[in-house]
Amino acid sequence: MAKLSVPVIAGLLNTLALLAALGVAAYTMLVFKRPEIVESEERARLEQLRASPSPGPSTGYVEVTPFSVNIRSTPSQPGALNYDPQIAGKLHYATVGFSMEFRKMDAANDFEIVKPVFLDQLLSMLGKKEYSELTTVQGRYLLRTEIMELANQLLKQQVVIAVYFTKFVVQ
Repeated sequence: MAKLSVPVIAGLLNTLALLAALGVAAYTMLVFKRPEIVESEERARLEQLRASPSPGPSTGYVEVTPFSVNIRSTPSQPGALNYDPQIAGKLHYATVGFSMEFRKMDAANDFEIVKPVFLDQLLSMLGKKEYSELTTVQGRYLLRTEIMELANQLLKQQVVIAVYFTKFVVQ
């Protein structure tokens, strides 16, 4: 029985790793398609969230003052996913301001305690978005629901029932 030398084994392992990496890249770029966000489904989901216990007369609003954040630049490689020659490789930013509607006013007061953590996580989330994601209606609906879910997660209860954009600029 022939013994395999260390360089041969290392070469085989490198080839196997390269093939695995190419397989993952091919799958993510060519085969995998992110499910399209349909406006009617998103509206139905938001209505269902609003309809869960009906808000009483003590609903409240919290305004988040507009802020700007750098967002991911679009791919500059022709053939890359979301490639657009008009905006490829350019730096982009988003300016976002919004108000959140709370089911109970005391939950709106509790939000002020976690607001710094909320803003930090929101800035991080927005920084990972691409220009092409934020310039579509579906992208804004998705962002609206992500903001609601983030606030509800930090408050550990479903108290945010709506997000209303007061300023939304993407450049």
